[in-house]
Amino acid sequence: MSEGSNKIFVIGAQRTGTASVAEALSILGIKTSHFTHHRSILEDIRAGRFKLQVLQEYGAIADLPVPVYYQELDRHNPGSKFILTLRDPKKWLLGIENHIRSRKLLAVEYDFFGVWEFDRDVFLRRYEGHNCDVLAYFSSRPADLLTFEVEKGDGWEKLCKFLGKPVPAPPFPHKIWGNYAKRKFTYEFYKNFPSLFVRLVKCLQALKNKTGFSRESRGKQSESRAYRMDGRD
Repeated sequence: MSEGSNKIFVIGAQRTGTASVAEALSILGIKTSHFTHHRSILEDIRAGRFKLQVLQEYGAIADLPVPVYYQELDRHNPGSKFILTLRDPKKWLLGIENHIRSRKLLAVEYDFFGVWEFDRDVFLRRYEGHNCDVLAYFSSRPADLLTFEVEKGDGWEKLCKFLGKPVPAPPFPHKIWGNYAKRKFTYEFYKNFPSLFVRLVKCLQALKNKTGFSRESRGKQSESRAYRMDGRD
């Protein structure tokens, strides 16, 4: 596959390894837009232009908003390839909650999830529903869809076979996970930070009070000793 012919769309939900796959495509010589042009892409889509302007320069697009409109992109860009990035639902839910936290969703995120704030049940239902819909849509065209799980070890061999590319020398990029235990610890820390901060303040206040009491007590003892000494004189 040459960069100037068929296009590639990475249509997995955010936080499923889309950044890793986008980097891998770039290493393979396929110029890839990963969320960078989401505003212009969304403008084209909302205007009914599914032959996206960004595709004049890029051979692949990953992440939102393309997962929402994969069917329209498929119809208007015949011969394209699609990559569905997947992740364990529980780990994905933890990752997306850590990513969004309490902020309001972006418009491009709203288009995918259908809500403006994080909701565990809604997000999980949408994530699993999207994956099922994609698999059903391409069920009669298995050569056009690749399911890809970076976290489970999918890498160059699987991707290159799908694209008809030789396996490159660099190791397959891992742009998201890092150490999962470390990421989970970070998430739990920030999740519980308010209560931890309150406890820390209370401890410091108690220590301050105790220190102040000890100093006051020592001061009174010194005054008492001085008074007795003056009395003996």
